[in-house]
Amino acid sequence: MKIDFEQIKNEFSEKASSFYGDSEKFGELIDEFTEKIKDNKIFDSVGSDLKLTLEMLKDWISGDYKELSKDSITIIAIGFLYILSPMSIIPKFVPLKYLDDILVLGYVIKRIKSELEVYRKWRADNGLPDIDKDDIEDETVYIDLN
Repeated sequence: MKIDFEQIKNEFSEKASSFYGDSEKFGELIDEFTEKIKDNKIFDSVGSDLKLTLEMLKDWISGDYKELSKDSITIIAIGFLYILSPMSIIPKFVPLKYLDDILVLGYVIKRIKSELEVYRKWRADNGLPDIDKDDIEDETVYIDLN
């Protein structure tokens, strides 16, 4: 399976770039994304990095954290928009239906990894607890092929 990340970026970049200047709208996107994934254990495969990303976004929206670049906001929004959209490379009725979503999230996290590390340091410098793999109950992903 091949995922064309450039095509995904082209599809969602215009809408995604609008979130940088509108923290209320971006907060709504984050809430919608969080609601969609909260009961789906398949997303635990990106566990601590996803949790750290969501915390970083909340701190950025609240104004507590100011170091997040427009490029990172845009790439995160592209990933969230893709996952929330009905468009999917793998139809949701096949056994590996969330594989493309996981791959897109993995791509997003890889692209923002350096900013996550800066944010992790900011959290430590501000006395906030680290978010790491110990915070995730089980990082094993089980995919039902039936």
